[in-house]
Amino acid sequence: MYSLAHLLTHAPNGLYRWTPRAESAQHTALFRLKRVQVFRVHGERVHDKRRFLAALVQAMRLPRWFGMNWDAAADSLTDFDWQPGSAHALLCSKLGGFAQRSPVDFATALAVMEDAARFWEERDVQFWVLIECDRLRQFADLPAVCD
Repeated sequence: MYSLAHLLTHAPNGLYRWTPRAESAQHTALFRLKRVQVFRVHGERVHDKRRFLAALVQAMRLPRWFGMNWDAAADSLTDFDWQPGSAHALLCSKLGGFAQRSPVDFATALAVMEDAARFWEERDVQFWVLIECDRLRQFADLPAVCD
């Protein structure tokens, strides 16, 4: 298990299960201190591929011509030329509905995000995907990050 501070300093790129007690000013301050560009995917209304991609577009402030397909998502997650810094975190919350209603698309989303993390690892750019989602077996093997 990692603390958020340890993750941002020492952990490799990849997917992590995030279990914060609550969104706090401490998290925001730590991301700012470590100069991590944060994208927040709010998954309350995400139940399928289309809504996940729409949430990703909103989180990353992608252009309106975004293709709304997995290839476009992969391209966007591996092109941060338009974003400052060399450290990025994608915070995904409340994806349980997506995982339960569209398990194949959910697995594809995880694979796309994992591939992006590997892509950035090879280029010495930090990229972590922190997934806040309780009681899903898909996350049992992911390393945990807590407050």
